[in-house]
Amino acid sequence: MLESVATFLGLRATDLAVNPVIATNAATLTTILQSIRDLKQVQDKTTKGATRSKSELETAIINGIFKIGAALKAYATEAKNYELLTVATFSESSIKHLRDSNLADKARTIAEAAAPVVGKLNIYMVTPDDVTALSNTIPAYLQALPGSRGVLVQTKQSTADIQAKLDEGRQLLKEKLDVHMQPYKATNPTLYGEYQNARIIVDKAGTQKPTPVSGGPA
Repeated sequence: MLESVATFLGLRATDLAVNPVIATNAATLTTILQSIRDLKQVQDKTTKGATRSKSELETAIINGIFKIGAALKAYATEAKNYELLTVATFSESSIKHLRDSNLADKARTIAEAAAPVVGKLNIYMVTPDDVTALSNTIPAYLQALPGSRGVLVQTKQSTADIQAKLDEGRQLLKEKLDVHMQPYKATNPTLYGEYQNARIIVDKAGTQKPTPVSGGPA
C-alpha cells in the first residue's frame, strides 16, 4: 500500500526534515493518493447511479405490464376479444424473465393494445394516466440500456486511471524516495528499516491483481 509509505513519511517528518527533497516527494505522494481516492469515489457513484436508474425503470415497466395486462385480460374476456386476450395472457414469471429490449417490446405491445380501449378499463382500476406512464417509461428504459454499457466503459477507464496513479506512486518511490532514503541506512538504520518495512507492503501489493473498489487507495 502506498498509504503505508505516506504514513511513515508523515510520522517521521521531523527526523527526515534534514533533506527537503523528501518532504517534497512526500507531498507529491499525498497528492497521488488523494487522486486515487477521488477516482474511486467517482467510479463507485457512477456505477451505483446507473444501476439504480435502470433497476427503477425496469420495475416500473414490469409493474405497468402486470397492472394494465390484468385489466386488458378481464376486459377482453368479457368482450370476447380473443386477439386482445392473446396479447394480455402471460405469466408473471415470463415477464420477469424478459430482458432489456424484449421487456420494452412487451411493454409497448401492452400499452398500444390498451390505448384504444383505455376508457373501458376504469372498472379494472386502470386509468389513461397508467397507460401514458407505461408508454413514457419505455424510451427512458431503452436509453438506460446503452447507458449501463457506457458506465462499464467509464468504469474500465477509471480503473485504468487508478492503475496509472498507482504506477506513478510506485515510480516515485523507486526513482526518488528510495534514492534519498539510502543515506539513512548507515546514519539511522532504525529509521531506514521502518522505511523498508513500509516499502515491503507496497511491493507485496504490487504483485496482486488490482480490483476496482470504493474504499481507500491501495
